[in-house]
Amino acid sequence: STSSDNANDSLVNEINTNNQVMQNVSSPTSGMESTARFEGTVPNVYTDTGGIPHYGVGHKMTSEEIDEFGLGDYDFQPNQQLRDYKVDTSRIQDVFQSDYSSAQDSARKVLNLSNEDYSNMPEDMRNMVTDMTFNMGAGGMSKFPKFLDAIKGGRYGEAAGQLRYSQPYQTDTGE
Repeated sequence: STSSDNANDSLVNEINTNNQVMQNVSSPTSGMESTARFEGTVPNVYTDTGGIPHYGVGHKMTSEEIDEFGLGDYDFQPNQQLRDYKVDTSRIQDVFQSDYSSAQDSARKVLNLSNEDYSNMPEDMRNMVTDMTFNMGAGGMSKFPKFLDAIKGGRYGEAAGQLRYSQPYQTDTGE
């Protein structure tokens, strides 16, 4: 077996795991599905560009999980795949559902909206805010004050424009 065969096998395994996660998520929403597809699903421990350990659908490992996996003394480096540290699909599903639900709660709180007002937002805007919160956390969302103000005011077209012209967007995209 060649290294490209191993890489292909690994990719196929990752795709199959992602499909299993999405098939078994109870009552998936389009926002949840979109976040999972964007993030991808990794069936083992890996590190992000900052060397922070994750697994599954972008789940940042807690210190307890790091200890549980026996990685307490591991010297994490950026962009590593720790393929010997597998995570079963049911755990990935459960953790993703919990993380996504937390992101929804955080998004509502960042916007300072009641449950009813948040639920009455257009679904695509709710999904966008939840996805952003899933990726950046509530603190990261604070980098978009004009966007948040527009969302709170129900000015959704303006909100989308505010994202495009925000400093973080221009920094990330070079525009």
